[in-house]
Amino acid sequence: MILSILVSITCMVHGQESKNNQLHFMDTVELGNVWGRFKKALKYRDIHTLHELSLKTVRCDIFQVADINRDYNPFISLDTFLSQFFHAQPKLKLWSVMNTKKYFIRVEQPYRFPQPNIKSKKGKQLVVYEIWYNTITPNEYGDGSEGMQNIFEFVKVGKNYKFFGLSSIP
Repeated sequence: MILSILVSITCMVHGQESKNNQLHFMDTVELGNVWGRFKKALKYRDIHTLHELSLKTVRCDIFQVADINRDYNPFISLDTFLSQFFHAQPKLKLWSVMNTKKYFIRVEQPYRFPQPNIKSKKGKQLVVYEIWYNTITPNEYGDGSEGMQNIFEFVKVGKNYKFFGLSSIP
């Protein structure tokens, strides 16, 4: 009961648009289960499960460096994302944080325009379910240093959550 109230309050603050403007408790449970499977599949490099739980093209802005000779496009194939993630995994602070710290769920409607990796119904905004990790705390590397959060993004396709992308702030 208390968890349901906290989830409802958190999601009302962040603008989830559903009945009653809340993220329902069952959505939280389902997303938590999908996240657990996704994280385990990353750990064991279970490509089949990762494909099952993801869109074919994902948004990722943390492994790419913009090429000045072409337009920047954060959308890459899932296989490219996985290759980059697995290559960086041994030295990624995100990976150690994912295995030692708690995450929190947040819901956003950041995209008011069509996304190239998912079809949306006309007039509907894309709802993104986010799994947040505080990767670097403010002042961790010295006074005045910024913190960093990494966000695994999921969207609901039918009744299933699918990995949509990975981003970071800042």
